[in-house]
Amino acid sequence: MRLSYEFENVLGAVYHRGTIKFAPDASSIFSPVGNKIVVYDLKSSKSSALPFQVNYNINQICIHPRSTILLAASEKSHLYMISLTCGRLLHMKEYKSFPTITNISFSPDGRYYCVCGDNLVLIYITPGSIVAGKGREITPFRLLKKCRINHDTIKDVSWTADSKYVCIASQDISLSVIHVDDRDKSVIQLIGHSDAITSCYFANRHDQDRMLYSLTKNCNMFVWEEQERSESEPSDDEDDDEENNSEEPDPEKRTKEKKRKKELRYYRSAKHYLKLPVEPEETPAEKARRSSAYITASDYNSSVNLMVLGYNTGHYSLFEMPSATLIYDLDSNSGLISSISINRTGDWIAFGSSVDPEADLKTGENKTSSRLFVWEWQSKSHVLDQYGSGATMSNMHECVSYSLDGTHVVSGNLAGKIKVWSGLTGETVASFGDEHVGPIKAIKFAPNKSGKVIVSASLDGTLRAYDLNKFKNFRTFQSSVPDRCPEFVCLDIDSTGEFIAAGTYNYFEIYLYSLQTGKFLEYLTGHEGPVSGVAFSPVSNLLVSTSWDQTVRIWSLFEGSKCMRDTITFSNEVITVAFRPDGNEFVVSLRNGQITFFNVHNAAQIGAPIEGAGDLGTTQLITEASRDSKKFFLTLSYSADGSYLIAGGNSNYICIYHAQEKLLVKKIAITFNMSFDGIFDYVSNRRRKEFGYNLELLEQRQEERTDRPIRLPGVRKGDLGDRQAKPVIAVCQMVFSPTMRSFAAATTEGVLVYSLDVSRHFDPYRLAVDVDPDSIKRALKSKDFGTALTQTIQLNDKRLFLKVIESIPLDEMESITASLEIDYVRRVLDFMADILPQTRHLEYYLLWIKVLLYKHGMTLKNMPSRDVTPTVRALHQNMHRLLMDIKQNSDYSKYSLEYLTKTTRGPITTNDDDETLMDCNRTDLDNTELSTGAPSMLVNGDDEMCE
Repeated sequence: MRLSYEFENVLGAVYHRGTIKFAPDASSIFSPVGNKIVVYDLKSSKSSALPFQVNYNINQICIHPRSTILLAASEKSHLYMISLTCGRLLHMKEYKSFPTITNISFSPDGRYYCVCGDNLVLIYITPGSIVAGKGREITPFRLLKKCRINHDTIKDVSWTADSKYVCIASQDISLSVIHVDDRDKSVIQLIGHSDAITSCYFANRHDQDRMLYSLTKNCNMFVWEEQERSESEPSDDEDDDEENNSEEPDPEKRTKEKKRKKELRYYRSAKHYLKLPVEPEETPAEKARRSSAYITASDYNSSVNLMVLGYNTGHYSLFEMPSATLIYDLDSNSGLISSISINRTGDWIAFGSSVDPEADLKTGENKTSSRLFVWEWQSKSHVLDQYGSGATMSNMHECVSYSLDGTHVVSGNLAGKIKVWSGLTGETVASFGDEHVGPIKAIKFAPNKSGKVIVSASLDGTLRAYDLNKFKNFRTFQSSVPDRCPEFVCLDIDSTGEFIAAGTYNYFEIYLYSLQTGKFLEYLTGHEGPVSGVAFSPVSNLLVSTSWDQTVRIWSLFEGSKCMRDTITFSNEVITVAFRPDGNEFVVSLRNGQITFFNVHNAAQIGAPIEGAGDLGTTQLITEASRDSKKFFLTLSYSADGSYLIAGGNSNYICIYHAQEKLLVKKIAITFNMSFDGIFDYVSNRRRKEFGYNLELLEQRQEERTDRPIRLPGVRKGDLGDRQAKPVIAVCQMVFSPTMRSFAAATTEGVLVYSLDVSRHFDPYRLAVDVDPDSIKRALKSKDFGTALTQTIQLNDKRLFLKVIESIPLDEMESITASLEIDYVRRVLDFMADILPQTRHLEYYLLWIKVLLYKHGMTLKNMPSRDVTPTVRALHQNMHRLLMDIKQNSDYSKYSLEYLTKTTRGPITTNDDDETLMDCNRTDLDNTELSTGAPSMLVNGDDEMCE
């Protein structure tokens, strides 16, 4: 078993706070999620996380116009420079003089970038840019200009299209326009705003257009136009060209430049009031809600003259500029709009709505779920719409499960919501949020034939079964005794998918239900404390339960009243239990951090226990006066072959043990985010004051909220009573995928997915000295396709593989396939499984797969299943998804084709020939829903349409 698992994606947390940005390709969007950045590819409907982490939550990001560099700023004023080519962190700089970085932005030509904090603006030269007279800049933070011209915090900056001027918006209700050149010290200040400025934009309708738009919090927009310059004065381009051609301009030219700058002035040409319109037919509550709205986010696209505004009420408006004509005014129903981004073409608009548990007191709303959605405003449709948990502890994911085929991942959170994601793309497949009214503590896919049934357990006293084919709750299990509400905290389903066992927290009992009939069967008594875990044997009718009463009980379900077979007693509370896949052994975790193995047949302990408390680390919570020594494992899971055991608990680490040798073989740190509690190995008591409170827990106001409610002391969960507390990092549950190629962990910051198939680094296969991209190109040029394909597999480069495989003619496909070794065949199939969801040459790749399986199918069948199963499963998943897409398109077009066929035939006559012809057409249309392709188009309506 390979153990080189790498972080691949984060599910359940689509957006935290800060800025979201479209990539220059206009089809990918970058969203900050805690200390990570998730990229959503809107064309392929796939999400993935960049392979880096920073030390604190990210609140600002910007992308280089060529998609080579990404800048990210954390809430602790750390600036990170990341390469988007390889996904690695290149440089980091800390700004100790800033309380926080308020804005970062690249210039349109990518030569400069701007960093703002407090009332300071820093302009740097982008590494890799060519500087006149100095060559290419290689220093990551080469300061070009430093300005401190405002008296309050800077909120936004904007660049002209020629990257020569920068406009600075400040909370001191003034705008400042400066030149990028450090030798130009002149500043143009624009005043007259009535409230704090939230954003500013240059119109940039052409290179020399320096019209300005400024937006204030009270929904005013000011239009500033540049005063025309006299014809005798030289233009900006002439002066700038002369400045670029000479390193040191002479005094005469500098005097002329100063004179020209004195002539550069702005005047306010228009003022628009962009308050949300109030309709007469609206309710008084809605009218009050609209009238109290203020601007919280905005963006502007100069190519289509489109400005989008977001409000604290969740409304957003589209305006055509410069006339400020209202295009749309819509309500997102998702709380405060935190960030807006328009893609390069102006077709798609992305909105980010962060968690606001202290929502507007006037409306009484409570938004505990973040949201990220992309809207295509011309067609009025959503391209992406994802809901996620927030950073609050009341919405944390505590349980997770994989489907039998590994195509879906399901999780439940403390807010009572169930999310189902695609294991291939990371997109949300289904969401159930109205059934449970309490926290969900356990969830699992039923091992039946369909593999589309989910069972969840909640503290609201119910177990619920969901059907993913119909997307509904079709079974509800509850206590058979009236006025008896058991709080379910764990569940398991037997290998036949017939029985459900659920343990309770308050009655110390185990409830048995039939999944097929929905009837209550029996409840098992004997435990004297909350039942913390239950597990069915994979091969027999045995059930093992664990409890806080320091016992483990083994039940034989078909033995009537004497079903309790063995009882094992410990000196500590028992937390959880897991069966080995062969059913001969089970393992339990204890409150003291031990992991103990037992033989299921005689209840005898197997060897010495694993002392795992030390493997969980020695971190300390900032709320504790002493070091936390009570670390233990909350979840255990065996690998498919039973050789390894993966464990996680109230710690930052995931531990993988060798089950037989009881040795720690791999330890994975799930996060380095110091915004969480439980990360530090040492917490200074200097921050602890006389009455025991810690200064780290004191509220720090990052935004001006006049309606902010008063916090109540000592409350850890809730809305208005929420105190300032850092979420404690923990791993609540982990589960392996059926293929063992990945595993998912339900943690404080979301559902983290780790995979063996993360190909972000150079991983050659049988690489020789003479194999390089040039040798592959030479082989292609000489039409030696077999050698080119072999060397591409050795180099393990996906881009080269695409180029080579699509250059091979169809008539040489069989000869090349026959000459490939079986190891190369597997790698070609792996490549094609990844390419299928994205390629436009679907038939070409299906022919390749057909020929490969025809030539080497028997050899692959005789190979060990662990080597072939992941490849075949990935091919099946992607091909099945393509089939469903084609079938869906066929279903959509079926009735349209029937309508068009009937209308093109003209008026219906009553003679027998026409009736026969229509019956024949209807028969053809009924058979158009094919299993392997789109429906056949009926053409030549005046000719023969059926034979």
